[in-house]
Amino acid sequence: MSQEELGQLTDLNYNHIGRYERGDSRPSADKLKALAEALGVTTDYLLSGNSDNAARVNLEDQELLEMFRSVQQLPEEKKKSIKDLIEAYLFREKIRKDIVLVKK
Repeated sequence: MSQEELGQLTDLNYNHIGRYERGDSRPSADKLKALAEALGVTTDYLLSGNSDNAARVNLEDQELLEMFRSVQQLPEEKKKSIKDLIEAYLFREKIRKDIVLVKK
């Protein structure tokens, strides 16, 4: 994609895009978001160049962390099943909490 095409998608002048690429100028947060959306990447990627889309978490429960690491090694079909189970359990817990709140 050319600077001009990107400029049209983001409503930015292509000269500004050139300045961003050269490091002569930095986009505002709004412009950075527009650039990320137009390019189909995250703002984190534009800022750091890190293409790792995995979420970074500080998980204190080591046993749970090890379970998640083990799940990563499973085939996609099995991972989806586990995700569905977790989602169903969390939904059930939310419903239980909502019922308790209604009863009060």
